[in-house]
Amino acid sequence: LFTADPEFERALASRGLAPEDRDDLLAMLLVDATIELADGLTAEGVKPKDDDDLIAAAALKVTPAYVRDLKSEALVLTDAVDAIACKALDVDGAYVRGLAAAGYRKLSADDVVGMKAMGVSPEYAQAINRARGSGQ
Repeated sequence: LFTADPEFERALASRGLAPEDRDDLLAMLLVDATIELADGLTAEGVKPKDDDDLIAAAALKVTPAYVRDLKSEALVLTDAVDAIACKALDVDGAYVRGLAAAGYRKLSADDVVGMKAMGVSPEYAQAINRARGSGQ
């Protein structure tokens, strides 16, 4: 029988991350969703909005270091879901920096994830921008 740590539950609640379903506490344990992860993501500007965000971030290994690496003039991250979507599509800092070098600025995570899903490489984006004469 699984019993959650009451201190962990209090820490989650104090951050607005208390799970509505107690089964989520077991999921957090299984994917290593920690208070440190929640605080680190918050410090990087992508605060998990609920326990599901924290679980997804932990399961996909969305770390504060990953979020820092993504940050670029090409990408605007607004919340944890943005970072989770990027990680799910294997968007990394090098890809985002490549888009910046191609002239792209302030793209949404949806735009960047869409470009990655469609197979748009930074080199291709740069070639397209050269052909049309400007960045976005």
